[in-house]
Amino acid sequence: MVFLIMCGLLCMPAGLVFAVKTGSDNPIEIIQLGLSEADEGIVEIIYRLDAGIEEGSVQVERYNPGQGIWDRRFEIFIEDLVPWEGDDRYFILVDADLSALASPPYIYYLAYDDGDGARYFTNIHSTILLTEAEFDFCAGQVRLFWNEYRIWTHGNWPDQAQEPLPFNHYQIFTNGVYSGSVPVDQTSHVYEPETPGLHTFRVMAAENDDPDNPGRYSWSGMLEKMINWPELHGLTLQKVDVTSESLVELSIDAAGDFQDYVYRFERSRQADTHFMVVSGEIQYPEVSPFVFIDEEADGLHEGLWYYRVKAHLTDHGVVCNDATEYSEAVSPLWLAVREDVQTESRLVLEVRFDHEPLAAGYVFEQWLPGEEDFSIAREHPDIGLFYYDLSDELPLSGNLRFRILGETDAGIVSSNVVVLHIEPQVNIPNAFRPRSDRPENRVFQPRFVGFDPDYTMVIYDRNGLRVFASDSSKAEAAWDGTVNSQPAPAGSYIYHIQYTSDVPGVEGGEKRGVVYLVR
Repeated sequence: MVFLIMCGLLCMPAGLVFAVKTGSDNPIEIIQLGLSEADEGIVEIIYRLDAGIEEGSVQVERYNPGQGIWDRRFEIFIEDLVPWEGDDRYFILVDADLSALASPPYIYYLAYDDGDGARYFTNIHSTILLTEAEFDFCAGQVRLFWNEYRIWTHGNWPDQAQEPLPFNHYQIFTNGVYSGSVPVDQTSHVYEPETPGLHTFRVMAAENDDPDNPGRYSWSGMLEKMINWPELHGLTLQKVDVTSESLVELSIDAAGDFQDYVYRFERSRQADTHFMVVSGEIQYPEVSPFVFIDEEADGLHEGLWYYRVKAHLTDHGVVCNDATEYSEAVSPLWLAVREDVQTESRLVLEVRFDHEPLAAGYVFEQWLPGEEDFSIAREHPDIGLFYYDLSDELPLSGNLRFRILGETDAGIVSSNVVVLHIEPQVNIPNAFRPRSDRPENRVFQPRFVGFDPDYTMVIYDRNGLRVFASDSSKAEAAWDGTVNSQPAPAGSYIYHIQYTSDVPGVEGGEKRGVVYLVR
């Protein structure tokens, strides 16, 4: 920020000098304090010293808020004083070392020492600091802020401000022209620029609320800012695609001055609220496609994520806090697959998927064990819920992968990939009853789910005598509870089953145990 001492004694009306004294015979007074126009790291102090003074020195005292003390910056002897604008009654001091201080406003007073034991003090002054303006380009407004202009006597520092001159208003000047005022108890102002371009702002504490006759006054520094209003049209989230099974790839389209904006991507579980930012500020590239990849979209299998993009107007690195424009919310394709029926001879899946907005058409794809990639399982399934029968593909074991593809205006988009793991199972009943109403309970045999192995089975009675032996190649592979075509007595029997497997990832083995024959 650049501060300029705009106007001092030479342009003030006679008798309206900005004077702050500790007594009527005080030979020294501060006229103005401010940051240098040339360097914001320099404070310039304009002061008056009575004519005819030839001995002594002027001392500069500065308040250090970090230490809570006053520091003597330096001392200048009368013969070394620097006249201000060629007038030998008014002088300028420069403090070029502000590194030990906090940010402005800065607080000073001057002392004149006549060398014979008499010392005179000015009142204590703070600068008026016109801080960085908040430019709301979305609303077309600029809000200016500044600190309260304050003067203290040494007796009431730092508890109470004194106004030795009747300042009533802060006047605001834009591009050198008066643009409004606020009472002295306010320290902000909203300005609505009518045209783009370079704007300069300055605040003045004034005696009168009249730009043509301000009376006594004190200027702040000057703030310059370039203000433009680029236009953006047709901001759309063009494509939302799930890649590498778990990453969401997003691309946008926009027209107009799109490179004057930065963009942030957001996501939510709801289509119209609770969005959270998932990207930083992204510039629109000049050549390459505009693509953002969300690497943290956890839980894609749990339901819809909604995405939107918002554009923020920028000006020389300043980004509007409020978005200028939002795109409509768009979701990736969501897919959920679960087992609805699974037996040794049947596998039916429940498939649900959703998408907003709907695509022109959808394809359900599968990747079964032993295959090299996805293939079409069903074309154009109805949105929502359907059932998919894999019974003809049995036996299946290992990982089954599924996804949905949708045809949009921006191209083909993919859903999340759902992986179902079919764990091979060997189910052996612990009892059977030849007269059962359920056919599967009338015989004893192992049931294999997810693979179809070759096996042998031997049954022994409690005395260790073999009562049944068979293998999977025989029609009578199951034991019906008879021995030599006669019903075996009820009771416990010992089985020994051995099986092999040619399914990758499934090993053969053996099972021993007891089965109860119930009569």
